[in-house]
Amino acid sequence: MKYIKKSGVLLVCLVGLLGGCATKSFFPSDPKAQALWYVESATKQAEQGNFERVSFMLTEATLRPGGVDAVKDFLAKSSNVSVKLSEYFEKISKESNNKEELNNLALYVSSLGNYGLIKDLEKISKEIQLNVVRKNSTGEINWLLTDDVKNLHSLQSPEAQKIIFERSLEAVTNTQKKEGLAKSLADYISKPRHTSIDFNGTKQKLWSVNLRRTDLEEFKNVFPDLVSAKLSDLTTYIQLELKPSDRLMEEDLKSKIKNTSINYVVLKSGEKSNPATINITVEKLRSEERQLPNQSQTITYSRSDVDFLKSALLMPSNSSYMYEWKTGGVELEYGYVVRLNQNGKILLDELIRGTITEKFVNCDNPRIVNVFGGTTRAEFVANNDMSSKCAGANNSSPSMQDVKERVLTLLVDKIVSVEALAKKRE
Repeated sequence: MKYIKKSGVLLVCLVGLLGGCATKSFFPSDPKAQALWYVESATKQAEQGNFERVSFMLTEATLRPGGVDAVKDFLAKSSNVSVKLSEYFEKISKESNNKEELNNLALYVSSLGNYGLIKDLEKISKEIQLNVVRKNSTGEINWLLTDDVKNLHSLQSPEAQKIIFERSLEAVTNTQKKEGLAKSLADYISKPRHTSIDFNGTKQKLWSVNLRRTDLEEFKNVFPDLVSAKLSDLTTYIQLELKPSDRLMEEDLKSKIKNTSINYVVLKSGEKSNPATINITVEKLRSEERQLPNQSQTITYSRSDVDFLKSALLMPSNSSYMYEWKTGGVELEYGYVVRLNQNGKILLDELIRGTITEKFVNCDNPRIVNVFGGTTRAEFVANNDMSSKCAGANNSSPSMQDVKERVLTLLVDKIVSVEALAKKRE
């Protein structure tokens, strides 16, 4: 709950409940007063024709002491609201394809109906559940095992659950994987009561598709042999060697490669490999570091050189605009040969070379200098020339380490783009 004070009135925002602010002094702390607050809010929502909110408010009211009686009293005095509510329930159950809306609808009908607060409870409830079953079987709504259907009892039947399971199995193998779906599938399969599940068919389906390592591991208690084999197939072993030896650069490259994919296992130097291991050799041919000379220059503009409006409003006659323009930077010229081979087959043999230059520009102490003496700080850019000179100005100079990091990234990007590695990435 969030309180906002505005124009002397304290507004209460019930985030996620009202979707806005009610002009009440505050949301009551006493549960009995809360029930009346919800009924009063339902009255206002009914006047606006928003019966989804009316349903919600009345359901919340029934959860508080005295709420059921307050709702009964409200509906007795507003018989048209009961009629409109029933019409709303029937309309939404037929027309809505929104999962959350239908789940909430079933909750409202059940909660209000149990207290005898709506007419034709059995008829409306049956209609909602029948429509839900139909929409699930026809695919009008693609419910998945990760969806909240606790109020949609008709989706708990073995027939409906089988449809949802098979749809979820398809969904977990497509490119737009839903988070948590693999775990839900594994949990569902592991329950003995789901005898209608074709375990062999499910296993074959999982064999035939590419799943992420994290998704595969969810099935290790259900299909241990499948998971073990698939994980083994996903894992790629890598051996890296630098020429000439450079332990620091070697460790940095290994770290970057490992961070590219959890499927990459980078072996330690001298660690035993196997024929499927991808052997990477990075040979350094050139790495020349240069510090660009730092330069500092005082730039001066006469009043006539400054943009007309700014000079007319902000500069005295015959004054000048000055600032300190400082430049410098670092440069790295590099050249590496990157070779990849696997089981005697050359996967890559390429020269990677170039020059990376990182410059810095500082524009300090902009000021207006009066011809008769005196200086004031300038809070504006003088003209287009200054804008051009100071474009990208910053207060820190680039480091050689940052430039070296960029070269490492270039090398790793080239390495992991090789097909044998690229197809194993997640």
